[in-house]
Amino acid sequence: MDKLAKYQSCIQELLTRYANEDQTKSNVEVQSIFDLERGHYQ
Repeated sequence: MDKLAKYQSCIQELLTRYANEDQTKSNVEVQSIFDLERGHYQ
């Protein structure tokens, strides 16, 4: 795996973990959005 692919994988994993954290204390819905073609992550 090249460096760029590894960084992309790490970012996706981090954002996915954040989105899946316990959100029972908040009424805010968190969604992760990945645009793999353009390298844009939210």
